[in-house]
Amino acid sequence: MSGALSRIGSTIGNVAGTASGVLSTARSLTGTLSNAVGMLNGSVGAMGGLANLSGLGGMTSLIASTLAEAKFRGVAFSMAASEDEVGRRVVQMFFPGVDAFAVQDMGVLDGPIHIRGLICGDDYVYRAGLMRAALATKGPATLVHPWWGELKVRLIGEPARIGFDENRQGIATLEMTVVREPKPATAKKSNKSFLDSLSKLLDEADSMLDKATSVMQQVLSPILIGVSLARSVENSVSQIGAMFSGLIASASEPVATACATPLAALTLGVSLPTKNTGTTYADAVTDALVAVPVAIANAVLPAPTAAVASAVASASGTATNSLFAPASVTTADYLGQLTAQNAGGSLALAPTAAAGTALLIAAAQECVAIGVKLATAPGGAYALSITLVAAVACVTQAIATAAAISFSSTQDALSTRDALVAALDGLTGAVVAAGAVTTGDGIAPSAIADLFAAIQSTRAAVFADISVQLGRLPSIVAVPVPVEMSPWLLAYALAGDTVENVVPLMNDMITRNSILTPAIIPAGTIYVLEQTA
Repeated sequence: MSGALSRIGSTIGNVAGTASGVLSTARSLTGTLSNAVGMLNGSVGAMGGLANLSGLGGMTSLIASTLAEAKFRGVAFSMAASEDEVGRRVVQMFFPGVDAFAVQDMGVLDGPIHIRGLICGDDYVYRAGLMRAALATKGPATLVHPWWGELKVRLIGEPARIGFDENRQGIATLEMTVVREPKPATAKKSNKSFLDSLSKLLDEADSMLDKATSVMQQVLSPILIGVSLARSVENSVSQIGAMFSGLIASASEPVATACATPLAALTLGVSLPTKNTGTTYADAVTDALVAVPVAIANAVLPAPTAAVASAVASASGTATNSLFAPASVTTADYLGQLTAQNAGGSLALAPTAAAGTALLIAAAQECVAIGVKLATAPGGAYALSITLVAAVACVTQAIATAAAISFSSTQDALSTRDALVAALDGLTGAVVAAGAVTTGDGIAPSAIADLFAAIQSTRAAVFADISVQLGRLPSIVAVPVPVEMSPWLLAYALAGDTVENVVPLMNDMITRNSILTPAIIPAGTIYVLEQTA
């Protein structure tokens, strides 16, 4: 789920989407950077010089593109290594004639960050000069750290060092030690609760998916897979694939395209091994079930916005978003659209975070329903535990996408919270039903108890995270309209005569109330965002 949200929201959403988001694939994203740093480890000397990179010539730009990019006071460099000192400031005290010692905890040690970097390229001397001026500038600096994000820091300790070597043309080395600038007490108070609540929510969701993976590994642990268990896997995978096909048909083209490959793989199923050793088979089934929810989340999470982009790309993105529903359509509205679609309607879900959240919540509910139905059929005793893993994957991705929603009102936030909580309650019911099987086939594995605890922790984290945001959001109020009138007249009456307030209020009023004739508001009651004084 997946949010101070004006800046952090895009980071979390790309959180919820790169981090968090997407949760089940985040661990696989470190390969390129790890290889680059591994290439440099052992070759960076005490002075930061490279011992094995002489004669690279035109390859310096390739090295720079491989390493993680960082900036110090706006001057870009490649960060080869970064080491933090962190812990407690503990003072050890001794007393004459006493062997034992005492300690005094002086608080948190948010220690220095030791950085080793490279300035590579044809203009490396020029940029080294810029870096030299940046390092000599007084006061705190902004450090864009590839792993920790944007930090306010100060240079401390030994002076920073910039190194040149005639045998390594195109490369300058950089060493510096910085410490994080302490935040004002007011800033800590205002930002800490939101960051903590969102981080905790994403951690709990990730833990919930880990516990579900353990359930699958225990269910599919026999060396020889019996006929009943094989049938449960086959039926569960095929029916979940059919369910996703139906749901994605209600989505827009970007979502359908993103899901095409994982959905095709899910439809083909997972081949049964002749001998089941280790967790290879269980992990393959889990990956097949998780891949489609991950693809949905990736399709609706906002992509990172480039600092400099072409006019063509910008126009294309604007045109795409303008084809779909406005931002005032909530997760609950999209859930209603899905219900209408199943009842024979023809509504399509837009590629927004709210729509993706609704789609994933609906998929989780369907997975649970499929498991309950299959578990009562002959040879389907294990189906409830297997489909439960798919349902958990859907909910974790829904939490990631919900973290990227910019709520416009308290009601919008509450509707998403209630939808997520209802989905988690559905998971709880399925876990209880699976755990109730104590004899015969389909006995739930011991990991089901850990999954139950993880679901409850995630449920509490959802309440905590959205509750933090509620106090900063306006409410939706009902406004009686006695006679037909112009929306401009009503907007001026509600927002005053400041155009910056009137136009957004009028646009929200028209979209929120689905007014078909924007020139005239009919008599009755309309709903608008509460205006601050």
